[in-house]
Amino acid sequence: MLKKARRFYPYILIALCAAVLLIRCFYSFCWSDETFYFSTCHRFYMGDDIFRDEWFPTQLSSLILLPFYALYMLVMGSNTGVFLYFRILYVILSTVNAVLMFNIIKRRERTFIALSCSLCLMFYTHLNIATLSYYTLSVQMFLMSMLFIYHYGTSREVKHLVYSGALFALSVLCLPTLCVAYFAAVAFLALLSLAVRYVRPLKGLKDTLDGAHLKEIFLYTLSGIMIPFFLFVLYLVFTVPVSDFIKGIPYVLSDEEHATGLVYPAKKFFIGINEVYGRAAYISYFLTAAAFAASFTGLFKKGLARLALFAADFILFIVLAIRSMGHTGYIQTALCLFTLPLFFTGKEKDRRPFFLFIVSGMIFSLVFSYSSNGYLYILSMGHFIASIGCILILGRQTGAKEIKKSGPVITAACTAVICTVIITTAALRLVNIYRDAPLDMLDTKITEGPAAGLYTTKDHRDSYMTVYETIQAACRSGNLKEPSKYPNSMELDSRNVGNIFITKLLPWGYMCTDLRCASPTTWRTSFDSKRLEPYYEMNPGRYPDIILVLDEEYGSYLSCGDVEADPSPNENSVGGYLFDYVTGNDYEKISVPCGFLYVRP
Repeated sequence: MLKKARRFYPYILIALCAAVLLIRCFYSFCWSDETFYFSTCHRFYMGDDIFRDEWFPTQLSSLILLPFYALYMLVMGSNTGVFLYFRILYVILSTVNAVLMFNIIKRRERTFIALSCSLCLMFYTHLNIATLSYYTLSVQMFLMSMLFIYHYGTSREVKHLVYSGALFALSVLCLPTLCVAYFAAVAFLALLSLAVRYVRPLKGLKDTLDGAHLKEIFLYTLSGIMIPFFLFVLYLVFTVPVSDFIKGIPYVLSDEEHATGLVYPAKKFFIGINEVYGRAAYISYFLTAAAFAASFTGLFKKGLARLALFAADFILFIVLAIRSMGHTGYIQTALCLFTLPLFFTGKEKDRRPFFLFIVSGMIFSLVFSYSSNGYLYILSMGHFIASIGCILILGRQTGAKEIKKSGPVITAACTAVICTVIITTAALRLVNIYRDAPLDMLDTKITEGPAAGLYTTKDHRDSYMTVYETIQAACRSGNLKEPSKYPNSMELDSRNVGNIFITKLLPWGYMCTDLRCASPTTWRTSFDSKRLEPYYEMNPGRYPDIILVLDEEYGSYLSCGDVEADPSPNENSVGGYLFDYVTGNDYEKISVPCGFLYVRP
């Protein structure tokens, strides 16, 4: 009986965690990021084309969400409550991946280590925006891709490499710049494979590379990559002319908010850590470098020297953990900085988790550094991937024979580190709220529209309802007049439904109307955005028939967890190309409870 209980308790614990996370799904409503993911998906559901009608860089991730959105619309008949639906799907995805991870890792590691990895996967979510998005999907798909390669090392079944390739391709749809990292890694490994055959000093690495089965991994993962790629090409062929797709590429890459250079993102990879941890980060770098250098001499492989290094590293982790408090993902960074010195001083190094999770996780961070204007809160997504490898390495280090005398001390400390990471991650997942209000203030339920079923504050619910009712009453195709002499969208719209532009930030507003989006993206677009002129020149059928300009306080939120309060997220600047068009074509200005409208005459 006791043996059966030990066998099933990890699954019971995972199920209990899933139940808690399902309850957590009902609380908080983010006006911006979360609703943006599905407003883009809604555009494609309504018939818009990738790259031609939509110009946001991460739009391809919406192709993954589109079947689930279409299924919801088919069953429910509307998108009422759709945000809650996607939150529940995210919990289901995390739970399934957690069970897979547990079953794979427990083949090689202790139950505690396997379960620790699984619980970290369940509870970690970028900035605690717990829904399906290009952030969460890219992280989980990439992590599971590496996990299946890790599993192949034991199973030797090529189907696991095919799974890995397919999952990696899906992560590329969410983060297209991963393509560059993939080709760079393949090129590097190809050159290294040639070098170990013909360059005498490197010939000692030949057995190591042969043992890594790189040729098999490349060929079978590539076959898996081709499956989503083929489906994507089919979608592209049947939905948008190739010429229009190509024409839109420069505009997608010229996103105003995420423009970057070549050098600074690489510096930002360290700047993000240094800004948060200060001198502690530099001390950690020094410990890692010293451990790496000493690994060639065996200095820290003796009991007393190793214990001294571990003591310094453990004290440093305590400092890093304290400075990580309150911020989602930062504890994973602290774990990585703690683990690296221990890995390099270990006598029996398990290189598979090091390269598959830690190195690949750091590459993932670097790629996101080029794809986003964020700092450690962005980089920590890759650090989370690396943290899975860190837990595996700590599991091996604590059981190594060479630390038998000091084993109980190091084992207890490493166990405490792993438990700290799990508890911190779980606590932040339940308590941190992204762009709404503290958890104890979320006591009012939204009952209409895409946010139906979610609890927020009374003030935020009232603001939501004011905007929702305004759109329902004044921003639908039935409110438009017949086309007049002006060269606007209605005359060029074969479906005769008209277009709406909402400025500055209200992604979910586009989901509450039957009008098409008249903006290059549903994300933050000001009235005077410089992207509007080229967008309308490329898409003359998208000039807006209705423009909703929100009062600046709509969408405001309070401080909680990772974010500071913003009382005026819709602060706008009315002017530029679109304003000249509006005034030149005699649009009527109408006051509404949440701002004002410009309506085509």
